[in-house]
Amino acid sequence: AKIVGDGRDQSGYGDIDFYTSPTNGASNLTQRMSIRADGKIGIGDFTSATPDSMLHINGISATAQIRLQRTNAAANTNDYGRIYFESNSNVLTGELSVARYSAENDGYMHFKTATGGTLYERLRITSTGAVTISGNRNQIAPTTYDDITGTNQAGLLIGSSGLTDAGIVLRTGASGTGRIYFGDNSGSDAGRKSGQVSYYHNGDFMIFATADTERVRITSTGVVSVNTANLSNAFEVNYGGGFVLMMDGA
Repeated sequence: AKIVGDGRDQSGYGDIDFYTSPTNGASNLTQRMSIRADGKIGIGDFTSATPDSMLHINGISATAQIRLQRTNAAANTNDYGRIYFESNSNVLTGELSVARYSAENDGYMHFKTATGGTLYERLRITSTGAVTISGNRNQIAPTTYDDITGTNQAGLLIGSSGLTDAGIVLRTGASGTGRIYFGDNSGSDAGRKSGQVSYYHNGDFMIFATADTERVRITSTGVVSVNTANLSNAFEVNYGGGFVLMMDGA
């Protein structure tokens, strides 16, 4: 092992470098850590690289890792580890944590931000992969929900009972299109968008599609067309099997 200070070269003046050897002999020394004159710390081999942040980890083949390990068993909801973000006035403004869900082999990740100096959970990724967004109240969104949080299921849940409003906004440019797809395939396959709800800002109309085919259109003036491109009437249906309009159950 070797510690070298102030002497690697002129550009490294003021640095401290740490070396160890995986085998016998000083000729096999490898740099493991470097503390640079500006206070930046590099973990790994920085003989030909420069740490560009306060802590910089350098490794090959995915060895650049950080691991936080709890040394005792956790109870349910207990954190295994945390990363904090703090202001210069010593106030915690953010937190990223992983906690135990129901056993030592499953966990959930939760994100917190601060309001008035108090941290509140805003988003959680559950042990089954569902995502819940809590909003701006000190109330955690439900983490179990039929049809979206179980085995072989995926879901996004926004809000909780304490909120007045919750929503999703799809923002585009003035001529863009907002789309929600329902699919059973991916890539360029048509099955990626078998069902569709789309809003076209260039024309301000909305369409509903099944089997990758438009079925219903609502125009900017409120005209509704079903299976037809004719938009001359307020409500028009084109269906070969007939059409029945029922009012008051009659």
